[in-house]
Amino acid sequence: MKSALLRLEDLLNKVFTPRYNPLYHLGAIAVFFMWVLLASGLYLFIFYKIGLPYESVSAITERQFHIGNIFRGVHRYAGDAMILFTILHLVREFIKGRFRHSRWLPWASGGVTLLVIWVTGVIGYWMVWDERSQLIAELSSKLLDYLPIFGESLSMAFTTSNLITNLFFFIALFLHLTLPILLLILLWLHVMRVSKPCIHPPRLTAAAVAAALIMLSIARPVTMAAAANAGRVVSSTGIDWFFLSFYPVLNAAPAWAAWAILVPCAAILILTPWIPPLKRPPAAQIIRDNCTGCGQCYEDCPYAAIFMKQRKDGSPYESEAVVIPGRCASCGICVGSCDFDAVGFPLSIDRGVIKGLIGEIKEEEGPPVICIMCSRVEGRDKIAGIPGVRVLTLPCTGMTRPSWIENALDEGAAGVLIRGCETGDCHNRTGNKWIYGRTSGSRQPLLRNDARPKALLYLTSNASREDLLEAVRKLRGDVKPGNLPEASL
Repeated sequence: MKSALLRLEDLLNKVFTPRYNPLYHLGAIAVFFMWVLLASGLYLFIFYKIGLPYESVSAITERQFHIGNIFRGVHRYAGDAMILFTILHLVREFIKGRFRHSRWLPWASGGVTLLVIWVTGVIGYWMVWDERSQLIAELSSKLLDYLPIFGESLSMAFTTSNLITNLFFFIALFLHLTLPILLLILLWLHVMRVSKPCIHPPRLTAAAVAAALIMLSIARPVTMAAAANAGRVVSSTGIDWFFLSFYPVLNAAPAWAAWAILVPCAAILILTPWIPPLKRPPAAQIIRDNCTGCGQCYEDCPYAAIFMKQRKDGSPYESEAVVIPGRCASCGICVGSCDFDAVGFPLSIDRGVIKGLIGEIKEEEGPPVICIMCSRVEGRDKIAGIPGVRVLTLPCTGMTRPSWIENALDEGAAGVLIRGCETGDCHNRTGNKWIYGRTSGSRQPLLRNDARPKALLYLTSNASREDLLEAVRKLRGDVKPGNLPEASL
């Protein structure tokens, strides 16, 4: 499944380029739809009347020279798109394995967000109060009646029009307006453990999505069924498969069976990070005696797992870095950020390790090449068997310390090949971006000046074996400055 996803991403990279690949912005696009829903919902709220729900929605649809109907269409299709992109985002993160240990909070909050979006959309359908709304309300009350928290049967309220009062629509409107506040809180929880979160898609992508919503609203206007009538039994109606796909099951099955499906599915969705329980990898540790308080590891940590603390031990340095173990993802990016050996990490890399790898290469294999590779890269066998190449596998290419590259070159390596995640899709968010900055001279710690023009290439995880062979040939031959192309990162 992961291989199929990578092939799809590679195809879309060729069509849209990595910067605009929609698969790399699924969560941000879902957030964009939320803002569209809030804006279009505010417009519809101005004209909505609690005492005349069907009539007011009908007036918005038919008496505003198509403007109201376009806003209705944008609101409806943005809701569908938000739930679709949220599901796609969850599925992709699951396939990529980005939901365990320190990432449990984004996953759990994302699962709850999906449920809140669904409930908000269902309540939005009630507010139209046509035959579809009537059927949805009756089935929803059937589901809620099974819970022992209501004194009387809610279903009885829909047996006569006299029981459908303005209070019902006031409550529906209140919930439809306040649940988005809960969504904003969940969004904050979703990104609170992420430094520099990306919650907005590229402007070009946002413009394209907005244009698509408007065109879809014009091409396929949202329609209304006949007005709700408590004296008439509605057995079937048109369905929105994004929000109402569960209602045919609820219509055919008893309430207890519906709950027997809903509760386990919701529980599995939210509890996925702990099923099955896995041992947490050791967190990074700060070696206080070596820490200068420069704060680079704090700046670089993508999980906000490091904070700076004032020192009171007589040290010449004012502050020191402190790791929050519960937030640490053991990505090793802080190791690459520190040029003072102040980060203790389970995987220990030093000059001796690099010298040992180069020493394994026999003279007949050709000039030595060291490949620093992310452990998440698919197709690691592509590099295997290439003569004169030895692989140094790291949790993330962002763990690479520039001094390791310098050591490899000093020990006789013809070059260093870095192979990591695709642009905008680093498993640890910013690892590939930071290593590019360090080697290109724009981020601390910097690669030594005389090493920058030498052999150094960056290839992404989707690189073919032919790409790797070509890179090795370049490293062993006439290597020109600037082999870290700007477009790669």
